[in-house]
Amino acid sequence: MGLASMNERYLMHFLNKALVFFCVFNFSLQARAALTEYQVVTLGFENPEIKMQWKAQLEKARGEMLHAGRWENPSIEYSQENLDLPGGTSEETSVWLRQKINIAGVKGLERKAAAKSYEAEEKQQAMDARHWQKTLREAFYETLAAQQKLAAIQQVYSHLKTIEKMVKQRAERGDASRFDALRIKKELSVLIGKNGSAEAKFAGLRNALFSKIDAPQQALEGRLLPTEITVESVDWSEHPQLQAIHSLQQSAEIRARAAGREHWPELTLGVGRKELNEPDISADGNLVSLGVTLPLFDHGRGEKQIAKSSVRQLKAEMILLQRQLEVAYQSALLSYRTNTDAALQLQGPSENNEQSLSRLAEASYNAGELSVMALLDAYQSDLEATEQYIDTALQARLAYLQLQFLRGK
Repeated sequence: MGLASMNERYLMHFLNKALVFFCVFNFSLQARAALTEYQVVTLGFENPEIKMQWKAQLEKARGEMLHAGRWENPSIEYSQENLDLPGGTSEETSVWLRQKINIAGVKGLERKAAAKSYEAEEKQQAMDARHWQKTLREAFYETLAAQQKLAAIQQVYSHLKTIEKMVKQRAERGDASRFDALRIKKELSVLIGKNGSAEAKFAGLRNALFSKIDAPQQALEGRLLPTEITVESVDWSEHPQLQAIHSLQQSAEIRARAAGREHWPELTLGVGRKELNEPDISADGNLVSLGVTLPLFDHGRGEKQIAKSSVRQLKAEMILLQRQLEVAYQSALLSYRTNTDAALQLQGPSENNEQSLSRLAEASYNAGELSVMALLDAYQSDLEATEQYIDTALQARLAYLQLQFLRGK
């Protein structure tokens, strides 16, 4: 057996296995109900690890809020003195209860500052939820686009496989050249390689998507090209991230006020009981003490400077972030409009059979009006147009998701 015939048999065996794989793959995708974008987002928010992470973050912030501004614990002192005197033994016993009291209201301000920090964490968690939703939706449409590309390649392969059988039969009758059959076979082998790359990309995106929602893998269902949006002004003051920074700024301002009162003295109030027993005397009585700290070294000057610097820093961050959000919104709007227009131009030829070059070329080839090269060029052109439509529709969808993310829709 010659080397050429062996290669031909091997190629035919490989092509047949690939076709069986395509059929099994399509059947496995259709065996389960397809998932929609809404279902993916719902499953993503039910992910137990994500819920646990958000709950832990909020509980941590709540714990820090409960810890801030607490009074110092009171102290209890007990002392006993025994003295040997010429006339006998003298015993003196004292019990004290002491409590530090902050008369400057620092503790109350610390509690208010912590409450604002907790409020900032709540706003940030709302931002995290919005970002998680955007991540899920982007993963859904990127996987959907890869699924549609793979399906388009398989569809072209199926058509060319049918044409190959027809051309081989015609070649055996002498109605077509053997070159036509070999040229179509070569094109099928190219499509198998292209299918492998598309399948690998689809599998990677699909695995990443379903790992986020913790669900068994299924086919996806949806429309890549988004609907028309209504351009409207955005109230950036309602943006969760800006609100979080504003709450942190208020917290820093309150901390600065608290640090400014550190030079006020703290009082230590004590009450107690004292008993005295001597050979000729036995007495007892109540005790009261008042202590005052002198803020000579720790007077809050450094804390006040740190808090004021934080206020200035957060103000600058807030201004810069709002500018970034405005620029991102305009960029996403431009990307949405440009890619939507491009996708609409490609949508007709790629989805309408009446405008399909491959259908017209196939009819002309059967009538003997076109060569096999022109037929294959028509199929390649349609496939490229379909892939380009999927790419531009995906970019339009991603820009649409970015607009909704920025607007909080």
